[in-house]
Amino acid sequence: MRRYVGMDLDPRRRPDVIGSAEHLPFRDGVADAVLCTEVLEHCPNPEAVLREVRRVLRPAGVLVLTTPMCWNLHYEPHDYFRFTRYGLALLAGRAGLRVVRMERVGGVFALCGARLTEVICKTTARALKWVPRPIARLLVSALYLAMSGASLAASRLLDWVDRTDAIGWFVLAQRPVEEAP
Repeated sequence: MRRYVGMDLDPRRRPDVIGSAEHLPFRDGVADAVLCTEVLEHCPNPEAVLREVRRVLRPAGVLVLTTPMCWNLHYEPHDYFRFTRYGLALLAGRAGLRVVRMERVGGVFALCGARLTEVICKTTARALKWVPRPIARLLVSALYLAMSGASLAASRLLDWVDRTDAIGWFVLAQRPVEEAP
């Protein structure tokens, strides 16, 4: 039987399990896969999180992880880290995970476009406070879609110029097969 279990610290989000990523409330070796997207930067001890992930994965189990490298502060004051590919590889290795694949998400042009889109849309939304809310949402959504589309097109053409910058990283890691839980 396959089952997805959602976990979060905040009970208002109505997760299946309430808990901390640094102390996963699961038995050793019970998970085929762990999906951890845009969470690691909010954990005071990211290495402990990855050790816990390794612990709950069965041998050959996989971790799908995304993290930011360049992004604005969010969920303050619980926004602690930004990660490079080398830092993620180091943390995964220390936790006993083998990196199978790592890919850059976006580049400098995607980052500039995304941040510019976010700032302009937030500013526009504040400026439209006098407009009825449904209409303001529609206008800001249309602006967001137009700017995101233009930014995506430009970044697809230009992000090959500089491969050192990234919005973030996609990591596929695996618990080695030869380990017992």
